[in-house]
Amino acid sequence: MVRRDTLLALLWPDMDDARARNALSQALHRLRSQLGKDVIRTHGRQEVSLSSGVRSDAGRFREAMEAGRSEEALSLYRGEMLHGFHLSGARVFQDWLDLQRRSLARAAHEAAVSMADRADEAGRLVECGRWLRRAVEVIPSDQVALRRMIHYLERAGDTAGAIRAYESS
Repeated sequence: MVRRDTLLALLWPDMDDARARNALSQALHRLRSQLGKDVIRTHGRQEVSLSSGVRSDAGRFREAMEAGRSEEALSLYRGEMLHGFHLSGARVFQDWLDLQRRSLARAAHEAAVSMADRADEAGRLVECGRWLRRAVEVIPSDQVALRRMIHYLERAGDTAGAIRAYESS
């Protein structure tokens, strides 16, 4: 459950209370009409929640990570959360979204590196290179993972792939 006041401050921080409450009511009405009236629940006049059946990729990703199912989690991570979405005039929301994006990317990157480590320990060089490539896709600025990926591609006999990775960095 989330307090309405929290949503107002997050989504409409620059509006006066009456206008922000009206905007929230309109948004909830539109969401219910698009998603179904039982998806969003109100609890009295102060709290709002999603029904227990509502799930997101981010939530499923986090559940898989917490359960140690890195490969499943990585299959759910398809890039930046709400890519291209920006809510103007909602700095607090944007800060929260940026934090979530970084947190999810960091977790996906760590999962990919962990999968690479396991493949490396088992002597599966091609698989190790594949997981390192995934780590670099998630966080392209990680030079350590990039150098390691190039090294394993070369060791696995994929010199052309190693050269392409080097040239694209």
